[in-house]
Amino acid sequence: MDASASPVVPLPAVPAVRLVVRTLGGDVLAEPQVELSWSVWELKRALFSAGAPAIARQKLLLEERPLADSETLAAAGLSDGAQLLCLCVPTPDGKNMVQAVVRCRSMSEEEVARGCRRVLTLDPATNSARLHKDEEENSFSFYKVLEQHSELDELGQKLVQNVVEGYSSTVFAFGTTGSGKSSSLWGEKEEEGLALAWGRQLLEPRSARLQPRGARFCCSLLEIRSSTTDLLAEADSAVVQLRAEKGADGSSVVAKDVTSVEVKTLEEMKVVLGFGLRRSTQRRKEFPGPYGDADLIFSLTVETVEEGQPCIRSLQFAECRGAGRVVSAGCARCMKEAASYAAAQSSMMQVVHSLASPRRGPHVPYRNSRLAFLLKDSLGGPTKTLWLSHVTPTDADYKETLSTLRYTSNVGRIENPPLVMRRGPVPDAVPLQVVVRTMGGEVLAEPQVDLRWPVRELKQLLWAAGAPTLGRQKLLLEEQQLEDSRTLAESGVSDGAHLLCLCVPAEEDGKNFVRAAVRCRPMSKEELANGCSRVLTMDTAAGSLRLQRADRQEAKSFTFHKVFDESCGQQQLFNELGPDLVQCILEGHDATVIAMGTTGSGKSASLWGDETNRAGLASLCGRHLLAAAQRSGRSWRVSGSWLDIFCVEVFDLLAEADSFLELSEIHGATVAEGATAVEVKNPEELQAILDFGLRRSQAHRAAREAARGSATPLYSDRVFALTVETLDAAGKNTEFIRRLLFVECKGSERMQKVGKHTHKEAISYSSLLPAIGNVVSSLAEARPGTLGGPTKTLWLSHVTPTDLAYEESLSTVRYAARAARIENPPLARGSWPPVAPIALAAAPWITDPPSGGYHAE
Repeated sequence: MDASASPVVPLPAVPAVRLVVRTLGGDVLAEPQVELSWSVWELKRALFSAGAPAIARQKLLLEERPLADSETLAAAGLSDGAQLLCLCVPTPDGKNMVQAVVRCRSMSEEEVARGCRRVLTLDPATNSARLHKDEEENSFSFYKVLEQHSELDELGQKLVQNVVEGYSSTVFAFGTTGSGKSSSLWGEKEEEGLALAWGRQLLEPRSARLQPRGARFCCSLLEIRSSTTDLLAEADSAVVQLRAEKGADGSSVVAKDVTSVEVKTLEEMKVVLGFGLRRSTQRRKEFPGPYGDADLIFSLTVETVEEGQPCIRSLQFAECRGAGRVVSAGCARCMKEAASYAAAQSSMMQVVHSLASPRRGPHVPYRNSRLAFLLKDSLGGPTKTLWLSHVTPTDADYKETLSTLRYTSNVGRIENPPLVMRRGPVPDAVPLQVVVRTMGGEVLAEPQVDLRWPVRELKQLLWAAGAPTLGRQKLLLEEQQLEDSRTLAESGVSDGAHLLCLCVPAEEDGKNFVRAAVRCRPMSKEELANGCSRVLTMDTAAGSLRLQRADRQEAKSFTFHKVFDESCGQQQLFNELGPDLVQCILEGHDATVIAMGTTGSGKSASLWGDETNRAGLASLCGRHLLAAAQRSGRSWRVSGSWLDIFCVEVFDLLAEADSFLELSEIHGATVAEGATAVEVKNPEELQAILDFGLRRSQAHRAAREAARGSATPLYSDRVFALTVETLDAAGKNTEFIRRLLFVECKGSERMQKVGKHTHKEAISYSSLLPAIGNVVSSLAEARPGTLGGPTKTLWLSHVTPTDLAYEESLSTVRYAARAARIENPPLARGSWPPVAPIALAAAPWITDPPSGGYHAE
């Protein structure tokens, strides 16, 4: 060492100094009081609280020299009264990689006494780890490597700041049992864990920018074993149901009815967390043997108001159950727990491998792991994620440590999507007004809107006011295009916002392909009890499905317009498919929904609803059609008619007495002459005629079965038609007519599964599908002289996921894939003959139906 070199002297305590920070335009952004011992990063955080951009977008200059985040203000040459320039710059690269960190605990006294050797060496300077034993050596690089007593403050500050700026953050603690992950997250003895230490930074006044935004903090704690338990619920073992749907915080997976406790201070948070952890410790005693560990998820949710709109995000801490080898824990003593334990580890590894693979496909098996499914937005979603792996340094745990390091290295290759600010629901929103202009600056409309509306609904309102059709509208808010599926609140629209409406070419101008979608029902209790295996998997994001039996190596894969798994509810089905159909009718064209599938696959529930939820596609589309017609300000008339088709007989389900109809062609359209049409003016009247027609169809089926002495149900095809007429200004004469048809085809299963019918019904049943199949094939192959009609058509196939129905499911999806190749002519207004609907009040047989409930097929 050079003796002439001056020794390093610690910076003495310096009183607060005042700085002046200006924008590029010369305006004073802030005049903060700071300490010269602060880092530049801490100054940026203070500026953010004063209204500056997010920290990653701030660039501070002192006399044209940029300041590095890690240097202190004193080292950067700042003094009292210094003038700084704050620029807003793009984020460095836009990437959002999972931050993989390795933390190694010290050797215990017991390990030292046993003569264990240290085989792990960490180099914090290069963030690398070297594992060596005998002649084997492995090296790894990570985002950070830390010894047991290394501070995590720097990582914590960035994650907490991420939450303050409006985004979600998640910390995963991973490692073998005894590696220190529990003490890292929850603390040990008098030492605070990360959950309390980082929660303190959010709750204490230091994060002052949260206070004026009406910050509200809530805690929840879940435990995951073979089921998910709410540890803060009043009951000891409150099981939580998980569903894949959009939650209030924008997340794609929702845990239903989870207890959320509001906290206002750090002490209250300590009480809540301590209660949940004690309950988890008690529950562990209920699971004997070495496999009593569980996954734990503690969430600190923050709700604020950003630019007049609710913003919800969370800081989550997830402790993964021990990752040691099953054999090393004595699995012979408790095989059931061992199997569950191994399955949980394997499932999580499959998710990580799928996300980290350079050949990452569209399907990620989140559903195989409850932890990964619940934290889907943290692995592969728009969240800032820290993966904190814990290892032991001794040769006794060499294999477990090697496995953990390899696993962590794999995690570090996961790239999450860019961060997205979660917008919460707008409670009891008062209608607000926006201004929509054309490219030329003219005011197109000044509609009153609800921020809970999707952008598509605003487009629909603008179309009614004279704007182009929805496919040609492009709405911009300050040069940012608004997505149809997002709400106005999520899109940043506020009261008085000015939007620009452009008329652009439609994406599929001139093309009108049949849209094929597939819906899969859940496995029934009977199928589960019989040990049926699942042969169908779906990737809803990619619109693809895969069929594979255990006894066959080859898998069958298909891609469709949309696929819906068993978590899809009726409202979600409508949200994905219904608006296009309704808008097509509003714009003057015809639309048809064809529901196909085997008996019991759920097609009746999709169209008409079931005993628990009467809102099927027909009901929901009708309600929105009626509401849109009322908003348009024009004269409309909507009427409904019902047909039941069995063999060659066509029944009128809304007629006063049983009557048969003849099919004929009028004005180029095939119609059932004399079909009863009933005018509907509100959703209640619509539901009344739907229910009546379904009951009557059930009665017809029962009568057929009784007359033929058949023990097997004799199903029929059913067609419900909503006819929409646009009337002239006087409301008397019809200007044009279009129809929305809902067609339920009888079961498409093989004849040997249908049972013994009479000869007539057997021929009808077996010839129906080949006949329709010939039509589909002919249209799909575009044979000369064979065309579809100028209609928007949705082909909605229904399948079952079990091995018992493999052949039927495969046939159904092949059929749907062929239908998707049909290109109908461009949409054109139909030439339906005029209708003369009767008022519902004039049909007492419908308004006063016989007693008896509705039972869906």
